[in-house]
Amino acid sequence: MNDLGQIVGTANSGTRTIGFLYDLQTQTFTEKIVYPGSSYTNPYGVNNAGKISGLFLSADGSIQGFEFAGSKYREITPPGATQTYVSGISTSGELVGFATQGSNNVDFAFSHGKYQRIVIPNAPAAFLYGINPQGTALAGQYEPSNGVFAGFLFQNKTLQTLQCPGSNVTADYGLNDAGEVVGLFVDSSGVQHGFTWTPPGDASKK
Repeated sequence: MNDLGQIVGTANSGTRTIGFLYDLQTQTFTEKIVYPGSSYTNPYGVNNAGKISGLFLSADGSIQGFEFAGSKYREITPPGATQTYVSGISTSGELVGFATQGSNNVDFAFSHGKYQRIVIPNAPAAFLYGINPQGTALAGQYEPSNGVFAGFLFQNKTLQTLQCPGSNVTADYGLNDAGEVVGLFVDSSGVQHGFTWTPPGDASKK
């Protein structure tokens, strides 16, 4: 959701999964988001300019990323990638996500027509999911030890691990200007839950 109250999501439409843009103020669906020729379109992010990031199922059965601005779709696939997942988008329109290249997953950013590989120090097997509106902080998931998955916040060249108590699986999907993080975790019974995390300086907001 952006600051204007616009929300992106998905819905089933016959045999297809399509995306939508919903306006909270008018309580109306203002846009169908369907990547041309695809039976599956999943938008993940929208910035204040209305630019949307997401992924779609391509004709060859692979998952690829896209951006949607105005009435135009653009495929986001880093060179050499077989599958691409694009989720985060900043105010300036910078996209972040990860791609499969051979047997490896590579985190990347896409801005002004150029791809940039992103390496999160001390975060093995990192999956990059989110970027804050200013483009100064990143969120995602990594594997600090075998079989244990933790969320992370990477800002000012500092990695902060976020691990929900009692969980071996935590993932951070997005963050806002205030540094508040949203994500999910799996409890000891295997049940998924959503969560929010507030920076310690704002502990009174928890």
